[in-house]
Formats: sequence, structure tokens, C-alpha cells
Amino acid sequence: MAVPIRDEQAAAIVACARRFEATSIDYWLFGGWAVDYHAGRVTRSHDDVDFVIWVRDHERVIEMLYAADFEPLRPPLAFIRNGVEFEITLIARAADGAIVTPGFEEWPWDAGTFGDDVRALNAWPVRVVSVAGLLAVKTGWEAHFGEPLDR
Repeated sequence: MAVPIRDEQAAAIVACARRFEATSIDYWLFGGWAVDYHAGRVTRSHDDVDFVIWVRDHERVIEMLYAADFEPLRPPLAFIRNGVEFEITLIARAADGAIVTPGFEEWPWDAGTFGDDVRALNAWPVRVVSVAGLLAVKTGWEAHFGEPLDR
């Protein structure tokens, strides 16, 4: 059974991706929507839209989102616009070269997670976290936090 696309979420994904690209900000779609982009179809409904960006671009992204009428939801990394929740995960390069999320340095991202994978859903191409990276987060979450990561 096909799951309908929430037009507001799909529009937010594309709008944010285009803004990131126009301002030369590296980004990756993450979470459930990234799974759907890899699958080429919507597999389930989603509560929010997740993107990953470099820490160095954090302030620019916040300014960009505010200029595009996003409002803070759970500052500093969650926003809302037109009923769509939007969350940002930050990444940085550690001294040893690994890519980590600040505050979770003991759990580096898998190599190759943040490449140039571009996928399209309904002809809307965006850069996405790799499948291997998505699987590593899904399987590693429970080991790190003692509970499963959503569905």
C-alpha cells in the first residue's frame, strides 16, 4: 500500500536543499526521509525532516532558516515552518579525522556516510546520507542509548 507524501514535508525538503545548495552549504538528508529517498518511494509517514550539516555552517544555516520564515521549535537545532518540524544534526571532524557529532565523540559516523549520494523522490533530487550510514545509526542507537531508534 502506498503511503501518501505530506506535501508540506516534501516541499520543506526541497526548499531547504535548494537553499543549502544556493549558499554552498554541504548538507545531507537524514532519518526516515533519507530511507524513503533511497527506496524511491514513501515507505511510512514521518514526524519531521532531518538534515545533517557541518558545525562550521551552523550559524549560516540558522540565519538562512530564520530568513525563510522558519521558527525555533527546540533551539538551537529544531525549527518549524507551515507545520513541518525540521531538525538539524551537526557534524565535525575530530582530531583523528573521524566525523563525529559534538557531544557524541565516542560514536563516530561510519566512513562514507557523508558522500555525494543524490537521490530523487518524485523528481526532487537531494543529497542523502548513505544507506550504510543510516543502517549504522539504526543498529548502533540501541547499543549506545539502551532503546531502539523509532521504527
